[in-house]
Amino acid sequence: MGKIKEEIKNGVKRPWCCLEPRCTPISQLREPEYPDASVPVVGQSFICFGMMDQPVTYIMDGVEHINDLNSCHYAAAKGITRFLENADDWFSIGDAYQHARIVLGFIQRKASG
Repeated sequence: MGKIKEEIKNGVKRPWCCLEPRCTPISQLREPEYPDASVPVVGQSFICFGMMDQPVTYIMDGVEHINDLNSCHYAAAKGITRFLENADDWFSIGDAYQHARIVLGFIQRKASG
């Protein structure tokens, strides 16, 4: 992971409103006219995906949760919401978005086969 982290550190800037200094930004989703999330721009929203230096572990209802990833959603009207996540969460979220796009007819369902 060390080499991956070094490559990442050279590419994506930390958002101006980042709440977690232990997180290394790895990717961001934002409008093309907002090229640099490290600088606040009135009315612009974005999502930042990052990797934690050390996992955050907690137990809830007897189940251990190990989270080494973050997704932080910034909306100009609501501020920032941080989600502590892991790779399984990201795969599940991707599947859920894919299913919702199919249900709404945004994409054709692939033929099984």
